[in-house]
Amino acid sequence: MTTTLGLAISSDRVSGVLVSRGSEKWAEVRVCDGSASRGEVITHLLAECPRPWWVRRRVVAAIGPSGVQVKRLTDLPPSRDRKALRAIVRESPGRFFLKNGVPLETTCELLPDDGTIWAAAYDGELIDDIDRACRRARWRLQTLVPVAVALRLATREQSVGWQDGDLHLEVTYHGTALGQLRCARDAKDMLSNAVADDRRAHLLAAFGATQIARREPLAVQRSVLFNTRPSRTQLLVAAAFFALALLCWWLTPPFVSTIRAKNAQRALSHLASRVSADRRDAMALDTLTAKLRDIAAFEARTRSMSLLLAEITRALPDSCTITQLQVVDSTGGSLVALAPRAAEIVDALERVPLIVAPTIAGPVASQSLGGRSLERVSVAFRLVEQ
Repeated sequence: MTTTLGLAISSDRVSGVLVSRGSEKWAEVRVCDGSASRGEVITHLLAECPRPWWVRRRVVAAIGPSGVQVKRLTDLPPSRDRKALRAIVRESPGRFFLKNGVPLETTCELLPDDGTIWAAAYDGELIDDIDRACRRARWRLQTLVPVAVALRLATREQSVGWQDGDLHLEVTYHGTALGQLRCARDAKDMLSNAVADDRRAHLLAAFGATQIARREPLAVQRSVLFNTRPSRTQLLVAAAFFALALLCWWLTPPFVSTIRAKNAQRALSHLASRVSADRRDAMALDTLTAKLRDIAAFEARTRSMSLLLAEITRALPDSCTITQLQVVDSTGGSLVALAPRAAEIVDALERVPLIVAPTIAGPVASQSLGGRSLERVSVAFRLVEQ
């Protein structure tokens, strides 16, 4: 962030307006009564201005007609090359401006609409005084601009007047461009709508200086960013930040490594618990699978007793009765039945598809049942292998 201090400098007073983030923070006007030089007055004004140490501080100075001559040039060759026009004015400033043995710094502006050429010649000694005052107060002088240009950005009036000692400046604007400019001595009544209050006019010029663009054609760029010697506070702050950055650079890798190691250990513990749970689940599934396999094998080996009994009942004649059926295992069994003849039981069992080699086991006994004479027989058999 940059804090801009606008100065309005005339022969008899110095005004300052501090602007930060587009709003005015401080304003002051100092009169040059001869007890101190103008450079000292500027130094005292800059010293009293509030200066936040954490921001860049720049100064833009608007100079009155006592320190800068602004005029429209009419005797230049027609040209649209701004660089060439500036070179012509810079090489022969005495041809266009009053020199009086004072070094001049010139600028030139070509209006694209009508080809009008405006030029400004700054008092080089005044610029050096302002620059030295800013350096002593640890401010950075960035731009110098004529008051006529600064007032254009501070007021909506198309005609304004500005007093510089015994010089009165009258400026008329055409939109945002300079239209006419007159400077005379002791002519305060030259404009009917001029700014009457000199203090207000000076503060308006100082505020307008803070709004000057970097590429203003009539402005003088005196310095660039960071070309001034840093203050002791800035050096201490820079050293503190460097030490803090070095400490962070030294401590950050092990700190980050420790955090990463803890996170990795926590992730490994979580994975180990999940692996253990998955292993238990896998063991339980293996056990269940084995049991299901045994059940399936047992069911495959076990015959349906209902089906066997149905086959035997279907094969036996109606005169036969089964009193006992026993299947020892999946390979064979025996039954006890009553029939008129024991041979009928054996013959009937031989027709059962699931039974192989039925044989009479034990003696055949006669038994009377309901006035009928029946034979009680026990038959052993084997089952067909699956």
